[in-house]
Amino acid sequence: MTMHDVVPLLLLHLARARKMTGSVVVTVSQSVLTKRIAKAMGLKVYETPIGFKYIAELMLKEDILLGAEESGGIGVKGHIPERDGVLNSLLFLEAIITAGKPPSEMLADLHREFGEFHFGRRDLHMPVSRGQELVARFSQNPPENLASFRVAKVETMDGAKLIFDDESWLLFRQSGTEPVLRIYSEATSFEKRDALLAAGVAMAR
Repeated sequence: MTMHDVVPLLLLHLARARKMTGSVVVTVSQSVLTKRIAKAMGLKVYETPIGFKYIAELMLKEDILLGAEESGGIGVKGHIPERDGVLNSLLFLEAIITAGKPPSEMLADLHREFGEFHFGRRDLHMPVSRGQELVARFSQNPPENLASFRVAKVETMDGAKLIFDDESWLLFRQSGTEPVLRIYSEATSFEKRDALLAAGVAMAR
């Protein structure tokens, strides 16, 4: 399971089973499902650039139930405004016990209720200047179609995020810590995800 599976399941457990409230913070590379669950539960959503420091900043100022980023960091209300893998592992175990079924079945239930999305990422090693140039180009002059899918809009909060009609997306982002262009995608099927990632890699090369 990826963080795009774990975070929505954990949020659903906190909001539905534990009946906890508060806002939700996601970075631009987090799951569509997290946003959909928050909306269904009546929880406000904040979206930030990638980096847990942005989540922690909001946790210090606002009533935040959960903040999460794609690389594995999750912060939860009632604890420190920081990532804690031990606590989150225990909460996820609690969610499994409460559901009374394995995570694979929990995820299948989640997809039936909120829609099916699958995540993937590719890392391309290249000079930082080249990665920044590509991100700027995709932000300012995005393609109208990619892998035969229509690009509905582009978001540029952190990188260039191409969003498609069904909320599938492809994000190009230059790493802030190493000479790597990261290409992320979340789509409504494994096939579409792989097609978008392959097209993204081809464009970057």
